[in-house]
Amino acid sequence: MLAKLAGTYETSEDFKLQVTAKQDGNLFVKIPGEPEEQLLSYKGMKFRVKDFADVVLESVIENGQVKALKERDPSGENVFVRK
Repeated sequence: MLAKLAGTYETSEDFKLQVTAKQDGNLFVKIPGEPEEQLLSYKGMKFRVKDFADVVLESVIENGQVKALKERDPSGENVFVRK
């Protein structure tokens, strides 16, 4: 299931992020211009960014397909739609 999260996601303002699944089973998130960050399983399909414990990514699944990621941090919530 984790491999299904891999892909490109973006907001309505064209802010993008890339999720990759490594061969060792770990997930990583990459924002353009920033270093790649590991995602740690938190609860179900929620993940914390390893170096930023207050950032949580939650997958939005519809009919067995990942449609979006919700990113929550102290400043609020953003929705990244899968492209």
